[in-house]
Amino acid sequence: MNAGADPFGPPGGRPADGEPAASEAAIRAHGGRPIWLTTSDGLRLRAARFPALVGDDREAAPVLFLNGRADFIEKNLEGLAELRRRGHAVWTLDWRGQGRSARLLADPLRGHALDFGIFVEDLERFVDHFIRPEIGERRLLLFAHSMGGNIGLRFLRGRQSLFERAVLVAPMIGLRTRVPSRTLLRVLPWAACRVLGRAEQYALGQDPAGPQARGFEGNRLTSCPIRFQRTLNWLNHDPSLWVGGTTWSWVRAALATTAITAEVAFAERIEVPILVIAAGAERIVDNRAMARLVERLPKGRLAIIPDARHELLLESDGLRQTVWREIDDFLGRAGQPRTPSRDASLELAAS
Repeated sequence: MNAGADPFGPPGGRPADGEPAASEAAIRAHGGRPIWLTTSDGLRLRAARFPALVGDDREAAPVLFLNGRADFIEKNLEGLAELRRRGHAVWTLDWRGQGRSARLLADPLRGHALDFGIFVEDLERFVDHFIRPEIGERRLLLFAHSMGGNIGLRFLRGRQSLFERAVLVAPMIGLRTRVPSRTLLRVLPWAACRVLGRAEQYALGQDPAGPQARGFEGNRLTSCPIRFQRTLNWLNHDPSLWVGGTTWSWVRAALATTAITAEVAFAERIEVPILVIAAGAERIVDNRAMARLVERLPKGRLAIIPDARHELLLESDGLRQTVWREIDDFLGRAGQPRTPSRDASLELAAS
């Protein structure tokens, strides 16, 4: 990918804070339809539907695309385009507490959660109220990254008849941590939340600055400086998209949800074929936990991308092409020609 005009980057100018039209501008510019979802507890979440770029929407399975912590729809426009040029219509959303969806605390930069079960409930509402009425009895392809992989997997396990297959990209089945003891890892968040009353405060080592603010050198997300800068450009273009570090409550909830997906019985009862793609240079989530999950899945498959970092869909061109080869092979498209993402960029920009 060269450093020229980027069709997946932000436009000029800066949107007004909280302006709905600005929240929808990038979605509409890329041919999508903005959706606003109201949760069971009254929060407003931003979602979108993007049509296929080639063929008929009804020919390929509709995709439910779930992003990771602190992500937002605009960040994944290139990955969505790859799916769309393969004939898929794509549905996606900003999780509560991030993107242009409602934030959970007075300080909007704090990445917060009480229980990951509420994310699963939000997803269920999105699917049942918006996606199923349009697709009818057709089954979905789940495509999920990082935190979205954990939430999506929990949802899939309870609603397996809705899904044809699933692709989990660096899913959050376990967390990489510097805490030396598993016991200490459990006790610290519990004590911070229940004893010290610091549930809504930043956890140890966390602060308002997200990884993009710390610069490209030494980042744990991607080895591609251009795609790293693109994300930063979006955040600078629309500061309301920023999310900083996590609270103690988020850490506690994340440990609880990864404990659920780590249970032996959890994986053994999933009959949907699942491809798990791990980054060889992963430093955020636990590749060993992914491998254990795949071993227990009746129809699981693991692909490891050497030298790649956590944001596999935002990696350098060569690594991304390896990722998409694995996906195409899993979805039965191994014999079809694959076009590099820059061609998808030109196609999308011209549409």
